[in-house]
Amino acid sequence: MMDLIAKNPFTLVFQDKALAWYRTKVFEPVLQASQNLRQEFEDKHIGESITEVKSIAEDIARKHNVKGPVRKKINMILLILLGVVFGVIITFSFIPELAVIADYITYPALFMMCIIPQTLQQVYMKKWNKFVNIVMPELEPLITGPAANLQSFAQTLIYDIRDKLIANNFPLQAIQFDLQSNQYQGLKIVNQSMAENRPVYKFQLAYPPGMEPLAPTAVPVEDTNTKDEFASFLIKEFEGEHIKDYTFNYVPKENYDKVNGLLDASDFTDSKQAVEFVEEVNGFNLKCKCGEPLVFKDCQLCNWGKGTDFHFFFATGQKCKCNEVTYLFCADPKDVPNELKDVFI
Repeated sequence: MMDLIAKNPFTLVFQDKALAWYRTKVFEPVLQASQNLRQEFEDKHIGESITEVKSIAEDIARKHNVKGPVRKKINMILLILLGVVFGVIITFSFIPELAVIADYITYPALFMMCIIPQTLQQVYMKKWNKFVNIVMPELEPLITGPAANLQSFAQTLIYDIRDKLIANNFPLQAIQFDLQSNQYQGLKIVNQSMAENRPVYKFQLAYPPGMEPLAPTAVPVEDTNTKDEFASFLIKEFEGEHIKDYTFNYVPKENYDKVNGLLDASDFTDSKQAVEFVEEVNGFNLKCKCGEPLVFKDCQLCNWGKGTDFHFFFATGQKCKCNEVTYLFCADPKDVPNELKDVFI
C-alpha cells in the first residue's frame, strides 16, 4: 500500500473512508505486531506523508475539474438509469392503453440495463486512466519528499517480512507480490507487465547474500497472494432477540469491486448492538474455506451513504491457520438494496 500511494496516489483520491479503513484494518494490526515498526512509522511521520501525498493529488485533480472518485460517478449514473427504467415500467403498469407496446419497450430497456453498467465502467475507467497518465508528470515533482518517505518505510517492511519468514523457516520463493517500483532492495524481479500504461513488477523476496534458499513447501504460490475473504451472513429468522435461522456464504471474488465500493460509501460506528452481534455469531461455529472455525474479534455498525436508511454489521475475523482473514457482512435480506445483492448473498 505504501508503494502504491507513493507511485500512484490517484488510487485513493477522494476516498477518505477507504483510506481510514486501510489504516484501521491493515496498518494498525501490522504496527501492533512490531514495536520497532511502530516507532519508525511515528519517527518518519508516515501518516502525515500519506495525507500530504493524497492532498496534493486531490488538488491537482480539482484543478482539472475532477471532484470525486470515478466509481461514485458511475454508481450515480447507474442509479439514475435504474430509476428511469423502473419509472417506465411503472408507467406502463398503470396506463392500460400502453400495455400493447409494453413488451417492445420494457424488454429492450432491461436488456440495456444489463449491458450499460459494464460498458459505462469500461468507458469511464479508460478516461480515468488517460487522465492519470496525463497529470502524473505534473504530480510527481510535487510529492518527491513524502513519496520517498513512504518508499523508505516500504523498504523497512520488506526487510522485516523477510527476516520473520526466514526465522520461521519459510521458503521466500513461495511468496510473490506486485509493486509499482523496482527500486527496492532485498527483492528479485520475477516478471514485469504493463497496467494502465504503467509498469508493474512481480517480485520474490531475496535471501541475504551467502544464505542458501530453503526447500520450497507444498503450499501453492497463488494461495499466498490471497489474504482477505469477504462473506455474507443474512438473518432469515429471529427467535425473540436471538438469531434462529441464517445463511452464510462467501462473496465471489468477481464482486470484490462492489465490496470496495460499499465500504468506501459507508460510515462506520461502534455500537452495543455490533458487540452483541459478534458475540452471538461466534457461537454459530462458522467455518473458514479451509474448514477451520472462524472467530470474529470486532464488529462495527455501518450505514450505506447513498441517501438510504440501509444499515449492516461489518465484522473482522481473526487470521486463520491458512493465513486468510474473513470479513463478514450481515444484514436482514429484506432490507438489502438491489444494487448490493451481489455482496449480501
